[in-house]
Amino acid sequence: MWDYLMIILIVYTATYSPYRTAFNSEATSTFLFAFETMVDIFFFLDIFVNFITPYKKVDNNYEYNPKKIARHYITGFLWVDVVSCFPT
Repeated sequence: MWDYLMIILIVYTATYSPYRTAFNSEATSTFLFAFETMVDIFFFLDIFVNFITPYKKVDNNYEYNPKKIARHYITGFLWVDVVSCFPT
């Protein structure tokens, strides 16, 4: 369920953020500002979720060792996720 939520938030960010940037548009309501803040918070929480989520290895088995999961995430998508946390 978490991944589906992240996909929805990524689609929102990928479609609406360029529009706001291109037209130099500010958040027009308190609800929109609060929603965008929540999106940024969810992206931040996703970093912590990824540190505890097992990943599939080459041999199609899942890795459950927390140290190996952390190493895999740090050498993979951590930096992309850190950049996505910064509000636009």
